[in-house]
Amino acid sequence: MQVLLSNGRQIVKRGFKYYCGAVAKSICMVYFLFMPRSEYIIEEYRSAHSAKVRKIVFAPPFLVFLLFVLNILIEIPVSYIISKISLAVGIMISHVGVMLLLVLFVVKTFGLSGSEVIPFKKIEAIPLLLVVIAMLFASVLSDYLVYLTEYILPQSLPISERDNKLIEFHNVLGFVYKFIFVCVVPSFCEEVFYRGFCQTSLVNSWKRGWGIFLTAFLFSIAHLNPYYIHVYLILGLFLGFVSAFGGSIWYPIAAHFVNNLWVFVFYALGVSVVGNRFDYTDILFIAISLLGFLSAIWFLYVFFRRRGFGFKMGSDKNPLL
Repeated sequence: MQVLLSNGRQIVKRGFKYYCGAVAKSICMVYFLFMPRSEYIIEEYRSAHSAKVRKIVFAPPFLVFLLFVLNILIEIPVSYIISKISLAVGIMISHVGVMLLLVLFVVKTFGLSGSEVIPFKKIEAIPLLLVVIAMLFASVLSDYLVYLTEYILPQSLPISERDNKLIEFHNVLGFVYKFIFVCVVPSFCEEVFYRGFCQTSLVNSWKRGWGIFLTAFLFSIAHLNPYYIHVYLILGLFLGFVSAFGGSIWYPIAAHFVNNLWVFVFYALGVSVVGNRFDYTDILFIAISLLGFLSAIWFLYVFFRRRGFGFKMGSDKNPLL
């Protein structure tokens, strides 16, 4: 029996390796056939402090969609790995391997402008605080939206059990383990891929609004949960806003981390924002949260507008590239 199990594991590992390799090779072949390097989107940027012209090279939409498709294809076997084998292994493959390392490899290999495609630029305390406040109010609103969604369209038991298993733990070590691979790693890697590589490239191909919306739509699809696709879409729009107008990927990373931490901590405490019965208190709570969220968004927009963030190209060096 042990021999059979060992052989089965080897077959699964080899099959997964060949699967990933075949997908990657196919995407590279299609890319080189239909998207020559000369068709990259190139913008000229003249610094206010220098007469030199710097060329900024962004990824074309075709390359963005290819990497997104690769990410979705990887998520299919990764979902099985997370549920049956190991959360850490699955997250390392899909998030660290594809969303982070593969993106950095593509940026380096194809000569893209790393500091503009993935803008790791300095941030300020006031807008960061406003982003956190807005995300806290948004987390409250998303809890009510999830409650309403499940009331209208009850979630299937397998999906519910899968989501609960993803964040459950039994001791302090389990808490730290899930905190790292549920809160920290996904928030960083997903924002590098979506608000960094995807959104900056799409925004510089089309209008800003379309780039933000399309990135948020891809972000919602990638979670592979049709019950909450509208929740992920709204979250993606907010993250896209703070990234595009803030001019730095650190803002959406912080907001994404706060959102993941909100869900994780409330599950750990065994409490919920929504009570057993929906009453006038909940309506008042929703109104206050909505007012707080919109106010934080407005102050963020005013702050970014006055400072010129997101309205001109920057030149801070990307620490990862």
